[in-house]
Amino acid sequence: MNKKKALKIFVIILLILLILFIIHTARNFIIINSLQKNISQYTSKTNLIIKAKTTENESTLVNMTYYKKDDKQKMIMDRIKDGKTTTMTMYNNGERIDTFFDTPEGKIAQINSNSMMSVTLVNSFDTDSNWQRLVMSAIAIIRNVDYNGKEVYAITNFVSPYTLATENGEITYIDKDTGLLMKFISGDLESEKEYEFDTVTDDVFIEPDIGQYKIQDNNE
Repeated sequence: MNKKKALKIFVIILLILLILFIIHTARNFIIINSLQKNISQYTSKTNLIIKAKTTENESTLVNMTYYKKDDKQKMIMDRIKDGKTTTMTMYNNGERIDTFFDTPEGKIAQINSNSMMSVTLVNSFDTDSNWQRLVMSAIAIIRNVDYNGKEVYAITNFVSPYTLATENGEITYIDKDTGLLMKFISGDLESEKEYEFDTVTDDVFIEPDIGQYKIQDNNE
């Protein structure tokens, strides 16, 4: 094979690879834009439930349920390790935050604790510009996979200012129709999420009988 023919073949291969790269980037860019549009209808919701089931190192299970209705919030977190369950429940009535702990050792309450764990619906694929989104689309890998009987996107290598760290080969499973995060895998951590909207009623925010708890100073 002479040099001229070899160069021609090399150029053809490069053109094919370039075309495939452009198709890959364009496909991902269109998908990311679609997911951003879909999730935008949920990020401003003020009545919602978020449920998360997280496994850490196959030894610790954390179940979290978060309720929000306007300026009221409630979060229940069960942490199960070595067969023992510790439950933390936080209430925010818009003016005061109370925290209740149910542990194997007893019941403790902190009144007006002034701290609430943040739970928000985040657009994981938001970027600072279209150019940044285009670059991230070029390196991202987006696959169609089955998740609990539904076809979703499994996305890796998409990095933005609003995503979690990506140094452990994280995989995010995203609902195609809503853009919502369904599952997240990072190293030994695996988390699954469920959502409900416009179903939370005021009775959810009724606090337990304080008489059953030992009041703890917030500084302890």
